[in-house]
Amino acid sequence: MSDVNDVLSSAFSDDDDVIFDPSEDELLPEGSYPAHIIDISSTLVTTRWGNRADIYKPTYKISNTVELYGGIELYDDGIWRFRKMKNETTNPRQSNSNRQFRNAMKTLEVEVIPVDVNGKKMFKLPELNRGNTYGKPVMINVYHKTFKGKYGIRTIAEARLASKWEEGGQLDDFDIPF
Repeated sequence: MSDVNDVLSSAFSDDDDVIFDPSEDELLPEGSYPAHIIDISSTLVTTRWGNRADIYKPTYKISNTVELYGGIELYDDGIWRFRKMKNETTNPRQSNSNRQFRNAMKTLEVEVIPVDVNGKKMFKLPELNRGNTYGKPVMINVYHKTFKGKYGIRTIAEARLASKWEEGGQLDDFDIPF
């Protein structure tokens, strides 16, 4: 004889909808792909030298023009923006500390502001946010990253901003539902 829990479980069960698609368990192959930036997050960190930096992590959506992989979303492993050094005497600023960030600004066509610092021409690097990155057409390099996590050794696909996607068009806010 069935008890109440068995009857209710069978009547309201949605176990028939639980499936597994082995093709979705495969990693996106390493390589270069056209994509659009659909979101961006940032984190403020303190380095081991006591200096602060922003790490920006865009989310990319591979273009639907890519057969098999169109529509896949990937995260960037991080674009660093170093803030003013806290202790210039023990850790002098390296001239290339914000080079990666400056290159990202060029790729994304985000305006930088030239400033004069002690007679030397420099550039003020603004923050990245959804307003100045959303929908930008970019080329990304995808690579596999292996690490040991809570549930063992894992391999994931991560992306890195490579260049502007010249043939790609800018997305509007209504192009991707949230």
